[in-house]
Amino acid sequence: MSASARQPLDASDTQLADLQMRGLLDPFTVVAADTEFADLVRAVEPYPHVRTVAVTDADGKLSGIIPMRAFYAAIFADVYPEALMGEVASIGGVLEAADQIVHPTAGEVMLAAASVAVTDSLHDAFIALYRSGQAGLPVVDAENRPVGYLDLLAILPLWEQRSQAG
Repeated sequence: MSASARQPLDASDTQLADLQMRGLLDPFTVVAADTEFADLVRAVEPYPHVRTVAVTDADGKLSGIIPMRAFYAAIFADVYPEALMGEVASIGGVLEAADQIVHPTAGEVMLAAASVAVTDSLHDAFIALYRSGQAGLPVVDAENRPVGYLDLLAILPLWEQRSQAG
């Protein structure tokens, strides 16, 4: 973590844009609504800590989210029929099973869009995350395009820095 990232943050004054500049927003997964399910699985795999996928329209604007619980529900409903449950033990197995089954696109799996804005304060983002019932949400710019990801648990260490500094 860089020296600027270790500086204490004030939850009411710090905007998510400040976190973005400090490199404190998590890498994230963004897919288009027409992304095939196998490609969605491949897009999610490199980011195991991201618990909400951003889904965009043709203009790159946020159109929905896929929380990991919805992602896994789609896997179990569409990729893991009961007959195959014992035979699938890896992502490769998921993709092989997926080739045999018709399954949804990202747009068919997504839930209504929920996000926090890059101009939100850390405090407001925490409240929005909590009220959404999601573990994390995409951070969007003024044009509603995803620019990062904020996880609810990532906020706690940021506030902890502040309490230790004071």
